[in-house]
Amino acid sequence: MTSSSGSSSSGGSSSGSESSSSDEEPTSQLSQRKPRTEAKWPTDKIIVTEITKGGQPTDKKALQRLRKLAGLVGRQRISLTVEHIKDVDAVQRAKMFDTYIQPRLEFAPEMKETAIKAAWVKISKARRVFRSNLVTKFLAKGIQPFAHYQFLEEADWKVFINQKSTQEAVEKSLKGKELRSKNKHNHNLGPTGYKGAIPKWLKEDAKLEAEGKPNPWKQYPGRTQPYLRARGKLTEDGEISFNSNEIQQVSHKVLEKVSESSEGSVTGVREHDILTEALGNPEHRGRVRGVSSDSGWRSWPECEDMYRKRKKKRVVDVEMLEEMLEQRLAREREQMHQQFMALLAAHGVATIPQISPLERRSSQSSVGLHELHAQASALHLPDGDTIDGLDEPTPCILQIVRGDVRYNVARGQVFPDETVLHTAEVDRRFHAVVMVDWVDDEYCDQPLPIPNDEIPTLRDALWQRILWDRLHIICRKSELPPPPQRQISRVPSPPSQNKKEKQKEEEKEEKKKENEKEREKGQKEKEKEKDKEKEKKEQGKEKEKEEKEKGKGKEKEKGKTRKDSKKSNKSKSNEVAPVWTSANPNFKMGEPILPQDELRALGGQAYALHQYYMKCCEEKKRNSITLCVSKDEFRKGGIDYVCVNFSDLYDLYHHSGMDISLLRVHTLSLIKQSKMDKLPVGFLDPSAMSTSQLNAGGSDVFDYLVKALSHFIATKKHYVMFAYNTISKEGSSHWVLVVIVLPLKQVWYLDSLRHVKRDYTNLGKVIDQAFAKVQFHHKMKKQQLTHVTDFECHQQQANDACGFYCCHHMSSIMQQSDKKKPEEIKFTSAPLTSGDLNIVTHEVAICLTVDTLPTRGDFHCPVN
Repeated sequence: MTSSSGSSSSGGSSSGSESSSSDEEPTSQLSQRKPRTEAKWPTDKIIVTEITKGGQPTDKKALQRLRKLAGLVGRQRISLTVEHIKDVDAVQRAKMFDTYIQPRLEFAPEMKETAIKAAWVKISKARRVFRSNLVTKFLAKGIQPFAHYQFLEEADWKVFINQKSTQEAVEKSLKGKELRSKNKHNHNLGPTGYKGAIPKWLKEDAKLEAEGKPNPWKQYPGRTQPYLRARGKLTEDGEISFNSNEIQQVSHKVLEKVSESSEGSVTGVREHDILTEALGNPEHRGRVRGVSSDSGWRSWPECEDMYRKRKKKRVVDVEMLEEMLEQRLAREREQMHQQFMALLAAHGVATIPQISPLERRSSQSSVGLHELHAQASALHLPDGDTIDGLDEPTPCILQIVRGDVRYNVARGQVFPDETVLHTAEVDRRFHAVVMVDWVDDEYCDQPLPIPNDEIPTLRDALWQRILWDRLHIICRKSELPPPPQRQISRVPSPPSQNKKEKQKEEEKEEKKKENEKEREKGQKEKEKEKDKEKEKKEQGKEKEKEEKEKGKGKEKEKGKTRKDSKKSNKSKSNEVAPVWTSANPNFKMGEPILPQDELRALGGQAYALHQYYMKCCEEKKRNSITLCVSKDEFRKGGIDYVCVNFSDLYDLYHHSGMDISLLRVHTLSLIKQSKMDKLPVGFLDPSAMSTSQLNAGGSDVFDYLVKALSHFIATKKHYVMFAYNTISKEGSSHWVLVVIVLPLKQVWYLDSLRHVKRDYTNLGKVIDQAFAKVQFHHKMKKQQLTHVTDFECHQQQANDACGFYCCHHMSSIMQQSDKKKPEEIKFTSAPLTSGDLNIVTHEVAICLTVDTLPTRGDFHCPVN
């Protein structure tokens, strides 16, 4: 099956050279046999004409040549400092195969791909054996290996010693020894394996048959025979002598299984046979015990048919599949809605749970204003209009009135400051603009209370902005009472069970009341003790106060004024910065945002986005763009949604106050670009790192940071960035870029208005705590972060373009992240040019037009 070409040494000399497949060993480890000579590279060529499915040559000489070349490559052509063979990529592997193996063992082009895989399997094995021998025969005994392996370099040997001296390497070695100690069924086949032993066994069988002696190996069926034969031998008396007692016990179990079978010849199917039952442990992947250590069941002719894909005609119930698909889609819609509501809660906006329809009996046929007030008070909600006092989008319940009954039909968000809807003015005395994000299935076909030609029913109003009666909008930031559970049982339960359930509920309520009373008593007692202690302290200090109060009345008045001013400042600092910006007063729905020449100057995608906005206004279909974000983008563990209103596009094109939705879109565009370029940069969701979350306690921010930082450290990211919305002492909101530089253990704060003092105490504490937990989890050296609050960056002029500066700084750091030293990343304090701001606009437009609106976009949402 093979033919030789090249020098005359391809005959006996070459075969002799193949047998010396290992390098010279130290003399201290040798027995009385002659020392092995160092393996030499063959000078002739063997042409392979046939290979197995696993890529190995079928000819014996060619297989020996492959084994020898693999050992030489693993020892001499891969640096000793390379710890894992996985560090050698596919390009390097193919190049080394063409350089060192193909000239000496030639494979046909159609064989090359599988041959490379087979060669590197043997190279990996030979390299593991070589490194293990270096440790056991040289490093552990303090012997230098250079006399035996002249190709080794002293510098590589020192690195190798350091690698094997680490605590991780020592622990790995101990684990390996423990696993090796569990292998009590050692064979004596040598490097050739079962393939080299089979010819010897055939000769042995022929000899026994010629001498007329019984062959004891034939009592073991199937692959149990080669497995046991590799671990035993025949004595002069014709009996089997196994290597250990464990192998002897396995042979007894095999014979017991054979005797239990009806005919004594049942061997089972594949890995479910007598050998597996006798050994008591399952097969390993990629090998077959008793057959081969480097090929799986697929290479066995008897099992080849089990891997064939056979197409069978099946009867398909189309109606059943459609029903199953509808049920699945309904579950996914509900899951997406729950995740969307959780997202709103994460933004610091209170969400209102669904409540059942409210029934209130009345003798009147219609519901008047006073009755709506009564229904609102029955709900424990604010009387009358619940929208007054709101200054940002807020979750709400939408209701309709039928006779004397008020029903909850949908949920959404109310926009209290919107004065225009689809180019029409909104009378804010009676109506309000709402965006519907959920509709009750029972009311999907319900006509809108305020008629709309383009959106006739509630089903059509999903994810759209519509008008709604102000008195039928219920919104409150505090939690509503939990909704009563619906009873949808077709068969009524027995009365005896109902009584038992009522008794149990009454007992539980009584226990709860008793526990509450005991808690109240304990709290009152504690309060009395505290009051007594305070009275004692006050009595002791009264005399001192009387003396000090004389002549110090003016100083007290000054102190009071100072305290009052401090309290007012604290109340201002605790206010939440509005991350949602209100619609620009200059924006008019349906009118062009910029002239045509200025739009074309911004770039093709910015122009295309404006054209899409104008088209939607003409068709009166929608007034926003929604992005569907997978769980892997922001590392939040669930599907997320970003809604960009058309009014926010006005700020995008005019470089004015940037809404958080635009910042999230820009962050998503950078996430996609960093993945494509494989940059060491990670990004966090600005909505999850808001001031409202920190003021609420910061637990959600802490959990999110721990999860994200753990992922970024595991994936070897150097920079973790996010936009952070702050509020100054004067009460104005401002966007700042926060960068966690992991190599330097620093946190940079890039503020485009550095002359305004800002307090990062709460944010810094949460970052420090999360980083400490991640260090402990990853067993890293404990180090504290240094917070650089005066990092030099571009400074904006008297405008509200802080969001654009934040995006520009984030994009610039990502582009410079390939620098070896993070200290080299620097900015000037000069303001950004209009061209720099246009780049931010262009990047956001690309994300919306290329990655969101097309059906195949990464962030496409079906509602668009």
